[in-house]
Amino acid sequence: MANLIRRRALLTHLPGTIVWYRTYKLRNDAAFHYWLSPNDCLELLGGTEPRNCKPQADPLNPNRLGPLSYIDLPAAKPKAALANASTSLARGKVRAHPIS
Repeated sequence: MANLIRRRALLTHLPGTIVWYRTYKLRNDAAFHYWLSPNDCLELLGGTEPRNCKPQADPLNPNRLGPLSYIDLPAAKPKAALANASTSLARGKVRAHPIS
């Protein structure tokens, strides 16, 4: 079972290019988040030890939610929490302070 899960997560190399891809069939109302993990260690998720890999946001997708990239397909319903996030969250300031 673990090998099947790993095979489903792997990308396919497009011969003669530097492109690697994965194709999924989705409904047009899908909304999801994801990250990329270049040179992933392929350790299984859900263990007690942290995975030895470095997931990152998609550098070609400007839609971010924290460290994740997200996609809302054309018929996806608006997310109230995301739509109101800019007005409903308390405002604050981030400042750098030296530690001595």
